[in-house]
Amino acid sequence: MVNIGAGTVEYNENFKLYLICNLSNPHYTPETLTKITLLNFTITPQAAKDQMVSILAKEEDEALENEKIRLMFESADNVLQLAKVERNVLHLL
Repeated sequence: MVNIGAGTVEYNENFKLYLICNLSNPHYTPETLTKITLLNFTITPQAAKDQMVSILAKEEDEALENEKIRLMFESADNVLQLAKVERNVLHLL
């Protein structure tokens, strides 16, 4: 049972309620903060879209999504290696 306003309501243990706020730094009372989990998802719309597509792709074809992630890490590593080579070339010049 949970109290809502002046009444008591039954609920299912598996029920989850997600509330979304567009405030960048919302303020809540200490009493409220002890009863909730507050997450700060400061994220761009494009990043949110990318994450949703990633979740969907993982559900549909996990191997393909894992390959994409591996390629992203490899690409980032290649960018770092390229920067090192460029620094070395400039140093030698």
